[in-house]
Amino acid sequence: MIWKNSLYIYSIKKFFFLSIILILTRCFCLFLQIHMNVSAVLASITTGFICFFIPEHKFYSHVCTQKVELQQVIYTASFLAMTSSMDLSFDLLFPTFILSIVFMSFKKYFHGHGGKLGTIAFLSASLYLLVMGSL
Repeated sequence: MIWKNSLYIYSIKKFFFLSIILILTRCFCLFLQIHMNVSAVLASITTGFICFFIPEHKFYSHVCTQKVELQQVIYTASFLAMTSSMDLSFDLLFPTFILSIVFMSFKKYFHGHGGKLGTIAFLSASLYLLVMGSL
């Protein structure tokens, strides 16, 4: 019973940590796109380039098992900001929470590097638009 509770608390902590990282990354990408007049692709590239230089740190090591997982979260958020800058730019929280749920749920089913982060971002944007009735 204690093991299940600690696993549940770990999942909640990971969900909120990933959500905060996703919100910050998405805000940064949207800031670059809207206020700096940078294209969506260049904003995503800039975010990915900055994310490459994040050092290993014990601050996030208790939630993200590897630095690669943190980088995947940041890239996925930049893909969400890239694919939905006009439709989702006014609502920051709800699409990001959908993205963190989809990321935590489907990450283990996608293997390799090709297309999994973009697919997760596309699923999240589609789910948000479907829920909000815009699709």
